[in-house]
Amino acid sequence: MMPSGHSTWRRLGRNAVVMLTLCLLCATLLGTLGCTRRFFRSAADREVDEVLAEKDVVLEWKIENYHVYPDPRARFADPSNPDRPPMPPDDPAASMLSPNPQKPPHRGGIDRFEGTGYLELLAAWDAHNRGVAAAAGTASEPEAPLPKAPAYGADGAGELLPQPRTLRQGVLRQQPYLLTLEQAVELGLINSREYQTKRENLYLVALPVTFERFSFAYQYFATGEAFRAWAGRDLSDAGHRWRLNGNAGFTKLFSTGALLMFDFANRTVLELGGTAKDISISTINLDLVQPLLQGGGRAVTLEPLTQAERDLLYEIRGYARFRKEYYQYITAGGALTGAAGAAPSEGYLSTVQRQLEVKIEEDNVRRLESSLKLYRVLEEGDQVSKLQVDEVQLELLSGQTRVLQLRQAYGDALDRFKLQLGVPPPVPLELDTSLVRVLLDQYDRYELVLKQSEALSKTLDRYEVVAEAGQLRERAFKLFTDSPFVEGAERFRATIDERWNRWKAPQLDEKSLTDKLDQLAAARRKLFDLRAQRQAKGQALTPEEQKALADVNAELALGGLEHALRRYESQPWKKAPTPQQQQDLHAQLYRIVRIGIVNVLSEARNERLQSLTLQWPALAGVPIEGIDLTKADLEESLDVAVSTALTNRLDLMNARAQVVDAWRQVAVSANSLLGAFDIGYHMDSTTPPGEAKPLAFTASRTRHELFFNAELPLVRLAERNTYRAALIEYQRARRALMAAEDQVAAQLRAEVRQLQVLARNYEIQKLSVELQFQNVEGAAENVVAPQQPAGGGGARVPTAAEAAALTENLLRTYSALANGQRDLLNTWIQYQVARQQLYVDLEMMPLDSRGVWIDEYSHRTPDHQPVPEPQRRFGQRLAQRRAAAGGTNAAAAGAPPPSLGHGLERLARGGGRRGRRRLLLRRRRGQALQRSGLGCQARTARAPHCRARRPGIGRKQRRRLPRQAGAQEHRHHDQMGHRERRRGAEGPEADRAG
Repeated sequence: MMPSGHSTWRRLGRNAVVMLTLCLLCATLLGTLGCTRRFFRSAADREVDEVLAEKDVVLEWKIENYHVYPDPRARFADPSNPDRPPMPPDDPAASMLSPNPQKPPHRGGIDRFEGTGYLELLAAWDAHNRGVAAAAGTASEPEAPLPKAPAYGADGAGELLPQPRTLRQGVLRQQPYLLTLEQAVELGLINSREYQTKRENLYLVALPVTFERFSFAYQYFATGEAFRAWAGRDLSDAGHRWRLNGNAGFTKLFSTGALLMFDFANRTVLELGGTAKDISISTINLDLVQPLLQGGGRAVTLEPLTQAERDLLYEIRGYARFRKEYYQYITAGGALTGAAGAAPSEGYLSTVQRQLEVKIEEDNVRRLESSLKLYRVLEEGDQVSKLQVDEVQLELLSGQTRVLQLRQAYGDALDRFKLQLGVPPPVPLELDTSLVRVLLDQYDRYELVLKQSEALSKTLDRYEVVAEAGQLRERAFKLFTDSPFVEGAERFRATIDERWNRWKAPQLDEKSLTDKLDQLAAARRKLFDLRAQRQAKGQALTPEEQKALADVNAELALGGLEHALRRYESQPWKKAPTPQQQQDLHAQLYRIVRIGIVNVLSEARNERLQSLTLQWPALAGVPIEGIDLTKADLEESLDVAVSTALTNRLDLMNARAQVVDAWRQVAVSANSLLGAFDIGYHMDSTTPPGEAKPLAFTASRTRHELFFNAELPLVRLAERNTYRAALIEYQRARRALMAAEDQVAAQLRAEVRQLQVLARNYEIQKLSVELQFQNVEGAAENVVAPQQPAGGGGARVPTAAEAAALTENLLRTYSALANGQRDLLNTWIQYQVARQQLYVDLEMMPLDSRGVWIDEYSHRTPDHQPVPEPQRRFGQRLAQRRAAAGGTNAAAAGAPPPSLGHGLERLARGGGRRGRRRLLLRRRRGQALQRSGLGCQARTARAPHCRARRPGIGRKQRRRLPRQAGAQEHRHHDQMGHRERRRGAEGPEADRAG
């Protein structure tokens, strides 16, 4: 009974072992298949987020607007499963002429989709912007409905490129979407393919850091094999059996280059059909190898990790600089650094400039149309010939052609700008012109003076009636006090009555009036002579002398009008013998009175023009370190700009750090020139052979070995070449840094010079445009004003040569005015672009949560009073630190509605509870790192407690660091924190006192 029972238990135990072994094999098989795609993707995202949160502790290159997944509102948003996206539509020929091993997923099918969330965003922005414009009274007229066009992507491609209904509605809107500069920048953050590529590059550079850190962790492995064998009796291993082989262990790399390897192996043989007993033998192997020469030491072992960490820092800095360059790219166009294949560069300001150039030329065409109507009337009165009328009409046709060309250029520029924003070209957009409209509003004020001057000229033409000669004085007084031409000339309107009454006084007879006019004329000649003498010496009249000259001219004009009116009111033409002579004499006297009225009104015009001069938009300054680079001495401005750029530029920081990278490679490559000398330890132990005791390890079956491995450096040709190349690369890196610094200095010097020249040109061209408006006014007045009488007769008709000269002068002034307006607009735009570029290159362009420049000195915020530069810098950094500590962005609080501050990061990561947990984890980790000392600024990055937390340094080594240096650093940080708390509590006064 016992053998039978023993056999039964043996058979049951063998079956249990077989079942257990099969279960282990199944588990191993499932393990080799790996986890799900989502698991690995989420793990990579989590580790990259942790790495970026650890590095995101320096405010100067803080990571903002980052999300590796596209924004849900973006055009390229992908709502499908990121791990198993649907198959996109294939090219028919490629599909037919090549194998197709992968079939469309059952659920996903074949699909191509395009996000339309940005259209809803545009619609909300449009409603908000038009509401603000309507409230301000600057709403533009609604455009005509767009013609119904086929959906974007149609024309035979509808089946392969289905367009969502929302996109079709966005293309076929009744009016375009009105977009401001800030909204264009935010739309670029959402929809720009180049921006998303830059975010993904940051993610890709963070991945090697996770790999290099993992290389210093315990790395476990497990393998298994199972064999079912049937061997015939004539073979040496005859029988039926299961043969199972298993292996498990781990490896560990230390920062000194030591490698620890542990391996547990088991070989089990289960006899199923024979009488042989089961066998299970295990082996343990433990190896520890420490290189002492070649391949040993922290410098060599930690080099891959060091380089990966530094490359990530370089990419973070590059991303921070890219954000500023992207703002400049959207605002002004230009090249986008590090974005190969970027969209055509146009820029918001350049597109708006083209739009306003159309408006300037349209104003010129309207002036020509008005002149053409006037010339046709003059032609009917035989005052001009048909040749002059045709000349005006030809100029009008040329102007209409220029308008068409400018509209075409604007349409092309707008399409290129849409490509910059990642918007389909058929989507209608209208750019808000308020940034540059201030300049055209000033043009409109001068244009109003021109129109009122034309209206005044027509009014004076109506007053040339013989029967109404007695009413001319009263009508002239109304022109001086109540006409639209004198609106805004408050000083003139307030004093004209009293001044004219002095000239109308009864005691001022004809002789006294003439004597007074002669005295004023003599005084004016003296002032003219004095001005000529001063100009010959390069000097000018004093303000008091200039005011005296203006007062003399005003009084002469008013006295001359009174003298002419007295003669005109006596009506001497009634004594003329013939009606023609009466008519000629009346016309001659009225012409003199008309000139007098115009001369008096020129005082009001000059007062209005003087007030208009003060309404020109001022150029925003560039205050750096207490001086304005546009107004200070050129050499001082150049020195300040260059020193600031060399200190702040993130790309130069990377270049300096890369010189250190090349320097480290010298020592790393020199290590390979050494011979090899390794010291190692080996231990192996086995269980009893031929028995089923897999865990019966004893000291009697254990072997310990201590070995030394040495190799002489006899053949090191390849290593020698690598070392020599490292030396050359180090010298190249030094020269590259010098070249980069020199190039930045030259670039900054050129930009400062350009900015100062543009600022001077702006002042010159303002004066030029003012004079051109006055020339247009004078040329138009000369065309309609009565001509100088010939001899003693009345007004005469100008000769053909005189009419041609007047026409040519009028057309020339029209053309000069339009060109001057365009030149001034171009200078204004160029200054804005150059100023922004200078701030980008100075690395002094703070951006808010939307990626929009926080420009405290721009004309766009006239109600904001600039603060001193040190206080401004401290306020920005303190606000950023408080925002980072509180998990919020302070800049977002002032963001305008309706869509800003949507939680871009949370939306991009899928939203929901999981997204919020990730965001909260990242913020808490960043706060903990700041408290622990990893948040050291760049200037304290060499602090001992910062070094102590680098990978590969243990606690014992940290304890050996100099305590005195650590205490000094801690005191430094405590003082900095005390200053910040004190400044935050006491306000700007404490900052200035500090």
